[in-house]
Amino acid sequence: MNVKFDVRHPPLGFLRSHHTIALASLTSVFVLVPSGCSVVGMETPTQVQDTSPSGCRIVDGSPEFYGPWKTEFEGAYNRTANELAKQILCSDEITSEDIAALNAVYASCLAEVGITDVEFDDYGGLKITTGPEISDSFLDRRVELCEDETGWGQVIPVVYESRQNPNKMDLDQLIADCLVRVGLESPGFSGTDVDAEYSGDGIPFEHITDRQLLNSCLHNPLGTG
Repeated sequence: MNVKFDVRHPPLGFLRSHHTIALASLTSVFVLVPSGCSVVGMETPTQVQDTSPSGCRIVDGSPEFYGPWKTEFEGAYNRTANELAKQILCSDEITSEDIAALNAVYASCLAEVGITDVEFDDYGGLKITTGPEISDSFLDRRVELCEDETGWGQVIPVVYESRQNPNKMDLDQLIADCLVRVGLESPGFSGTDVDAEYSGDGIPFEHITDRQLLNSCLHNPLGTG
């Protein structure tokens, strides 16, 4: 059995794909899925909470989004034709049950072509394991098709991004503050320094040995959940 996909959707910052730490010791093949989700090497403990930083109401038969993430939710809504995905996006409260229902539809789409070993975690991650009979190119195409048909590729990114940064604060500064707070960086370390870590050719934050604590700041700098 081969792990073809082991995709983690960082709860915070996966719309900015550089906020990912790749670990050279990982043995699985990690692939960036077409929806714009980042690949990360470590899991974060944050789970979906039954609240939402943005909301939606139906006005004269049309959805009206509001809140800090209005533009992103509205864009995701308009990019999907799936009714379940639309219902989830246009809701004042997106629950764990909503996400589980969407995951089930997505898994069913993959199962139609024999891709049945699919695991979803509690914080936006996805792991697909297949045998040699499923080629990488076939899997890539099917994943993209299922993300589009089910709306999974639209709902999951915006939900997890918004849950971890509900007020849309400056991401780099949030990460910098967290790194200082947990003692991984010295006082004075700033958002500019975070951005600089991703500007070079090396592994970002290679000097930090506690990768689990590092990833907790990269993906959940507010410490919520």
